[in-house]
Amino acid sequence: MTDEEINRKVAGIEGWRYRNDGQWWQRATKGRASDFYVSFLPPPYATDWAWVGPLILKYRILLKGHETWWYADCFGAREQEADTPQRAICLAVIAAHEGK
Repeated sequence: MTDEEINRKVAGIEGWRYRNDGQWWQRATKGRASDFYVSFLPPPYATDWAWVGPLILKYRILLKGHETWWYADCFGAREQEADTPQRAICLAVIAAHEGK
């Protein structure tokens, strides 16, 4: 799975929606109810700690690995392996939501 595919799947799980005008949006969790976050790309969960880091706590992910291999376990879903910790975390979140 490519980073873009991972980002799209995790964004969908996290409440982002893809609009017909080619933009991704999510209603703001703070501030006015009419506030939205808008982007032409889904958030970079697969590569950016600022986006994927909060998922560790939210989904109680156990992460283990070293340099070139990483494993992430989320809610008892099958452990996911990837070449970076960010990708492993994302794959674990996706695996935990499959079939829901």
